[in-house]
Amino acid sequence: MTRQTNAVKLDEQFTADGTSYIRRPYSFFHGALGHRAPSAELIIAGKIFSLSCSKSRECRYTYKRFSAELGVSRSTVARSIKGLKERGIISQDKRKTGAAYKFIKLPDGQRRFLRTERWMLETSFEIRTKGGKIVARRLLKSEIDVLSLIWTHCTSGKTGGTCSGSARSWAGILGRSDKTVKKAIRNLLGAGLIVRPQEDRGVNGHKRSTYRLNGRIARELERASRRARRAQDRRTDAELAADARTERERVYAARREAAESRAESYLRRIMQDAAYARAERRGRKLDIEIAKAELYSPADVARLRREAVELQAQKAARMQALGVSADDLKPHYSCPLCRDSGYLPGGRPCGCYSPQK
Repeated sequence: MTRQTNAVKLDEQFTADGTSYIRRPYSFFHGALGHRAPSAELIIAGKIFSLSCSKSRECRYTYKRFSAELGVSRSTVARSIKGLKERGIISQDKRKTGAAYKFIKLPDGQRRFLRTERWMLETSFEIRTKGGKIVARRLLKSEIDVLSLIWTHCTSGKTGGTCSGSARSWAGILGRSDKTVKKAIRNLLGAGLIVRPQEDRGVNGHKRSTYRLNGRIARELERASRRARRAQDRRTDAELAADARTERERVYAARREAAESRAESYLRRIMQDAAYARAERRGRKLDIEIAKAELYSPADVARLRREAVELQAQKAARMQALGVSADDLKPHYSCPLCRDSGYLPGGRPCGCYSPQK
């Protein structure tokens, strides 16, 4: 009875903010994401799905935050989100600060899901390998999947705090090979995260074994995770919005710098040519002489302007010889509408912004 009450409270907390854990429907492992999704995509989709089911109904994350919380690279985040959008699984609202993702259609069977706690993704464990060596590292995605399965069953309030199954049956649920699941179980046992009494051990991959969570470690990790969440939750909406604005400016500054640096590299290249540099210096002096002549010596203006035309021709010839065009000397911004400023004429945000790039 107590277990069921605790489970309800956890779900209420989840519904409120969507950040206490990640839920991944079993259907995710069997084609609900439009293909046989790789491990990282399953985690990313689970995060978006979880927040799509919360009160906010959307996931307002940057690639940086996905990467930090889920333990995947930014390039993996970008690739996964691109694929999910192309297959019509999620939508993205670029107009909102920080970008907003949400599931277009929630999958069938969404109430049957694996529960993945944040500490499973964020914590490093000392894992005893098959050869007896101890390695400190974060859990692999396959280990997270198996631990999530065991955790979900053990905390459901319906199994007496145990999870029974065989490597083969769990491999079928998770869409993985028997070998991968067996290795994950061995490493989770080696890390002390789960326990399997000798009398509850199956004799082969087909016979069901019974596992329990290491309650002491689980409680310590859960408490640490809650403390970290409370620290994160204390950040106000204004602080989050300020971070998003800072990130936006960083993105556009990087774009402008790239475009301008490219143009400057061409300018440095032609200025290293002695003939071009000499013509450029003479041209600058000539502009001043022409301005003075227009005021004090009008008779010299025509001659000076002819010289200026000749200098332009000399510079054009040197640029052609160097393989540089006049267009190369101009910054080529990635967005011609806002010229990588982030804003359209009139001050409206440009639609070219993608916060995670």
